[in-house]
Amino acid sequence: MADRFHVVRNLADEASRVLSHHRKALKHIHLTLPATSPVPLAVRYLQPDRERTKERKRQARLERYEQVLELAAAGMSMLRIAQRLHLNRKTVAQYLRADSFPELVSRPPRPGILAPSLPYLWARWKDGERNGVRLFRELAARGFTGSA
Repeated sequence: MADRFHVVRNLADEASRVLSHHRKALKHIHLTLPATSPVPLAVRYLQPDRERTKERKRQARLERYEQVLELAAAGMSMLRIAQRLHLNRKTVAQYLRADSFPELVSRPPRPGILAPSLPYLWARWKDGERNGVRLFRELAARGFTGSA
């Protein structure tokens, strides 16, 4: 006798095993879509529209911000507002200090440890060097401190 978790887990393991045997054949499958459906249903659920998701989350933050302002205007303390809305006290304080709705600022990604070595790696790649171990050894000889 097995519970649902283990039944599903065993099914997933078996499906993974079977599909791994047919990996090469699966790569050559091309889906054709009917003219009525612009995006296949599976793709729609696997890759949701990021902008729509971001806007929905922003709207939820905006509603919480407005709730905080309304409760503060009614004379409720920051601690009580935080408890009632299930927010951190620092978030409530930040909302109350702000002149307007604080938008999230996305920071640009920081360059990684490999960034200074990228021009050299690209040059070696263009020269035809495709051996990763050899490229790593060359970088280490040039002073690269990262791991393989």
